[in-house]
Amino acid sequence: MAVAGTWRERLKIAVPLAAFLHDLGKANNHFQAMVRRGSESPQARRHELQSRWLASPGGPLHGWAFGGADPETVTAVLCAVVGHHLKLESLSDLEFHEYAQGTLWFLGDHTDFASTLSEGARYLVGPKIFRKPA
Repeated sequence: MAVAGTWRERLKIAVPLAAFLHDLGKANNHFQAMVRRGSESPQARRHELQSRWLASPGGPLHGWAFGGADPETVTAVLCAVVGHHLKLESLSDLEFHEYAQGTLWFLGDHTDFASTLSEGARYLVGPKIFRKPA
C-alpha cells in the first residue's frame, strides 16, 4: 500500500514519537508497584491512557512533543499511543477505575523521567521539527 508523500514524511516523524510517548505513562505509582513489587491491585488507569493524557493538548508534554505540529499528525500519534495494546473495548475504558486502590501519582519529577525526556529529545526528530521558528 502506497502512502501519499505528505503523510510519508509525517509518518517518519510520528511513528518513532508515538513509540516513545507510549511508555511514558508507566511513570506512575500504580504501574511501578505492579512491575516492581508484583502488585495485583488494579491500576486506576492503563499506562497508554496516562501517556495520551501527558501528550494531549493541555497535557504537560504536549508542547515538548508536538510544538507546532498539525492537528492531523497529533491525532495520528495519540491514536497510535492509545491503540498499541488494543485493550480499549469501550469508551468506559478511558475513565479512571473506581476499584483501584489509592491515588494515582504521575512521577514526572523523578530523575529517570527527566533523563528519558532528555534522551528522547536527542534522538527524536518530532520535538525538533514541530517547533515553530522564533
